[in-house]
Amino acid sequence: MIGFSEITSERSQSYSFEQLRKMKEIEKAPLFFSQRLLLATMAFLGKAIVYASRYNLSIAIVCMVRGQMDNSSASGISDALQWSNVTVSANSSMPEPGACGGRDDEDTNAKSNENAEFDWDRTTTSNLLAMYFYGYLFLQIPGGWLASRYGGKRVWGVCQAVSAVCTLLTPVCARTSVYLTCALRFILGFVAAVTFPCVHALLGQWSPPVERSKMVGCTFSGAVVGNVVTFALSGLLCAYGFDNGWGSIFYLTGVLNLVWVVAWFWLVADSPGKHKHISEKEQVYITASIGKGLVKDVTGAPWLAILQSGPVWAIVIAQVCSNYILETQSILLPTYMKESLNFDIKA
Repeated sequence: MIGFSEITSERSQSYSFEQLRKMKEIEKAPLFFSQRLLLATMAFLGKAIVYASRYNLSIAIVCMVRGQMDNSSASGISDALQWSNVTVSANSSMPEPGACGGRDDEDTNAKSNENAEFDWDRTTTSNLLAMYFYGYLFLQIPGGWLASRYGGKRVWGVCQAVSAVCTLLTPVCARTSVYLTCALRFILGFVAAVTFPCVHALLGQWSPPVERSKMVGCTFSGAVVGNVVTFALSGLLCAYGFDNGWGSIFYLTGVLNLVWVVAWFWLVADSPGKHKHISEKEQVYITASIGKGLVKDVTGAPWLAILQSGPVWAIVIAQVCSNYILETQSILLPTYMKESLNFDIKA
């Protein structure tokens, strides 16, 4: 989601023609093998892991829960045929499993059913999938303040460490209590909400204006990559992984999260001036390029003007509608493809 820090920081990131002209006169430090590119790469990996932690349950729950299909689908088909003009002969038959295009792999499906441990109903599974987003609501705006107050490196790193612990505890809590699992998912969403504000705070300190689009593009593409890799890899882990398949999804995600946290605190700094290994040339280039762009506005944000702005509300509404469709599709698509279309979990 777009943080409010993006909207309120437009003034602090604008440059005059004279400033841009002077930037061209500054000796440029190469982007490749630089500390600012390392920051963008680490942020890319961090966002990929954040999205892996968000969507791993969407795949895992297909293997965790025993079949939820009831007679409602069959009765619905019968009612539709009864009230339509379609005549079904005695020799007619309903489509076989896998007729919707899915691969009817009996061995794999049987194994998935054996690995399923829970008899959660649809309400329970829906609440589990939604809990992440309930928690995600609370730390969006405060996350920007925390990042500016304590530094994006520290805030994001600590929150990712909490996320790693919660992810590793998910299999144990799922086997203990569904309420504990809901609490873990809520906490996961709560700490993940600082991701975007922290990224903006860090990029504001590290990205020269002429390179900002490259660094932002590199960083934010991690969300897409994390989504794609999670869906592809989790299906295989469900079928072939350890701890009944689905457990390995959370353990792998949690371990990757911990490795990232260690590397993050070791390799990244909040600003070029605080980095221990940055070259003098790169530090001078970044600091001189950004120049007055980081001067804080002591008058504060014009909240009333923001809340009364039509373009701001247009952005908010468009973003909410877009994210609602995207997130709903992402968290429910695996269950739909497995139960309604009979697709193999590996596919």
